[in-house]
Amino acid sequence: MRLYIPLLLLILFFNVVQSQETSTITGRIYDATTNTALPESHIWIQDHLRGEVADFRGYFEIKNLDEGDYILIISHIGFERIEKPVALPAGEKKHVEIFLQEKPIILVEEIVVTGTRTASYVQADYLRKDFESQQPKDLGNYMRNVPNVSAIRRGGYGLDPVLRGFKYDQLNIQIDGGARVEGACPSRMDPPMAHISSGDLEKIEILKGPYALRFGPSFGGIINMVMAAPERFESFTVGAQFAGGYESNFDGWQNRISVSGGSSLYDFRLSGGITNYNNYTDGAGTTIPAAFDKSDYTLKLGINPLRNHRVQVSFRQVFARDVMFPSLPMDERKDDTSIFIIDYAARNVSPLVNSFNVKAYYSDVEHLMDNRDKPTAAMTNAVTDVTTSVTGFRTETGLVVNSNVFFIGLDYAQTDKSGFRTREFIAGPRQGTILTDNVWQGASITNLGLFGELRTSLGDAQIIAATRIDFNEGKSEKPDNSFSEMYSSMNSEFTNISVSAGVTQAVTRNLELSLFAGRGVRSPGISERYINFLPIGVDRYDYIGNPQLKPEINNNIDLGFRMRTTAGMVNGNVFYSYVQDFISPELTDLEGKNMDVLGVKRFSNITSATLTGFEFGWSSLFGDALNININAAYTHGKNSDTDEYLPEIPPLEGRISASYVFLQGKLMPEISLRAVSEQNNISETFGESRTPGFVLANVAVRYAPFQFINISAGVNNIFDKAYYEHLNRRNREDGSSLYEPGRVFYVNIGLSTR
Repeated sequence: MRLYIPLLLLILFFNVVQSQETSTITGRIYDATTNTALPESHIWIQDHLRGEVADFRGYFEIKNLDEGDYILIISHIGFERIEKPVALPAGEKKHVEIFLQEKPIILVEEIVVTGTRTASYVQADYLRKDFESQQPKDLGNYMRNVPNVSAIRRGGYGLDPVLRGFKYDQLNIQIDGGARVEGACPSRMDPPMAHISSGDLEKIEILKGPYALRFGPSFGGIINMVMAAPERFESFTVGAQFAGGYESNFDGWQNRISVSGGSSLYDFRLSGGITNYNNYTDGAGTTIPAAFDKSDYTLKLGINPLRNHRVQVSFRQVFARDVMFPSLPMDERKDDTSIFIIDYAARNVSPLVNSFNVKAYYSDVEHLMDNRDKPTAAMTNAVTDVTTSVTGFRTETGLVVNSNVFFIGLDYAQTDKSGFRTREFIAGPRQGTILTDNVWQGASITNLGLFGELRTSLGDAQIIAATRIDFNEGKSEKPDNSFSEMYSSMNSEFTNISVSAGVTQAVTRNLELSLFAGRGVRSPGISERYINFLPIGVDRYDYIGNPQLKPEINNNIDLGFRMRTTAGMVNGNVFYSYVQDFISPELTDLEGKNMDVLGVKRFSNITSATLTGFEFGWSSLFGDALNININAAYTHGKNSDTDEYLPEIPPLEGRISASYVFLQGKLMPEISLRAVSEQNNISETFGESRTPGFVLANVAVRYAPFQFINISAGVNNIFDKAYYEHLNRRNREDGSSLYEPGRVFYVNIGLSTR
């Protein structure tokens, strides 16, 4: 006992000495414009391997520091990095208040929050580093990596994303924060994401739900494809980058080169690429016709006449050739796209006017398809030549009043579609007959929207509220007689009012809850109003439009949380969507115009539909080297009129990935697993059948031996699994399921002069 007493006193002595000698720095990070907290800012001690991330209330704490002078380096995305000297006496706790200024660099491509860090939308961002190692040949296919996002496959190219069960015109897909491109093909061979190359992207912004009303009509969500912007330099600089890749299963390759440069007054970025892919084999060794050729280039030129002002011009062209679609009656022979965008943006115009933006754009798509390589070519020579154009603009002003941020503005878009299908019967009872089908009937839709948004804070609660009103008009300049005879009027006009509100509350320093509610209204699209007897759906029916459709109304609610633990970051979200006047094709007694169809369906409004689901994720915090990510997602959709499941809803799925960093960040191997359950919730009305579940394994490794070179290689579908996704369309010839690629080996290399 006498031995333990001195030992205990010695331990107490060292603890007292240590507590007297060690010190602590605490602080809170603020937005200098609005004086609101900046959660998750990064704090680093210069020349020390010590750092911290601010919590959900903007607080941070760095313990066990020796007496001395320190320099804190504080940074946050979109804000200027600053250095803060701190003199730290022995055994004391020093508190600092740090205010960050918004960066003067103006980005016109992103959906950004200017001058504040208040409640965000239900948003997920995927940066270039997330997808550049694989250089995906198709962005729609890459979107399958996003929780609760799937894609409809019709061939090897042009996959169509489905977000929480919403698809097609229910999603607002845009380029560089407001510009739009509309596919011309009635069967969606060329959906919006097919007109952008992954090698040209800086990031993808995904805003779920009908909440982000500033950026056009928002119904099921917004996907913003942010193309890489020119770099900014103080003095004249120029550099180049090269990226090339090869995939074994497709015997496919792609190459891209970009040159960027400029000075403080101007900057530019010119990039171009060529992609060539052949047919692939599935896990059972069956060859799937999915070849395509694609080339594109993009030019961005920016002028910075003053520190807080920018003018930028963007021009992009894409040329797709001989794209095979085994699930469709035709293949894409060519698809030529042109996109022109001009932006003007200003920041910190006055103490009141924090931002001002104007964007104008024009996109044009020329699409030609035929049945040259289809079995039907023996009987009929069919060619469809269609075009689409979108003309639009957007302007917005951001106002700062105390800690409140207001956005007001308007946007406008006019979409025009025209074109015909010609069928020449070269055999059979109609031999020698030529029929011309008026595909789009010279249809157009114009939409003018006025919007407003408020962002503010109340204590640790961040609040966002928005509204917009849309004036929408549809008309047909060249209606087909047989179509127009079915309706009293070919024109339709709507006035739609949408509202949303959300609150994000830091319940504790490590727990954040959010609640969003919104009512998003969208008018019917051109296909839904004016498509003229074409088999464009998941089933073998001719579809006809309905100019008398009513708009859909999505009443949506999201409840989410984020929690920081010692093991990592946990986040989750549950949502419920009640859609009034849901647009769904219904069977008619009309006679089809295409030989192999089962009948005719007309787009109609049903009373309502419901979609519910969740997203869950966990990211490890075991240090800088080991990184583990787990996520799961699910959507359930029901037709309330018939109590039948909605078609084209993906099943429950989960993912886990693990990576480790070696050689001071130069080498990083990664393994990932994806498990998808069987889908038994099917719509027999739309010809769906049950889809079996599957498990996939992928491995990859990234190696960057020098700053100017990076190499990545890997194997997808290691075990050569034969499987197909629930949303894959069926093979047109025999009705079999369209299987996914089997084992794929790939290698990519990137070179940079800087």
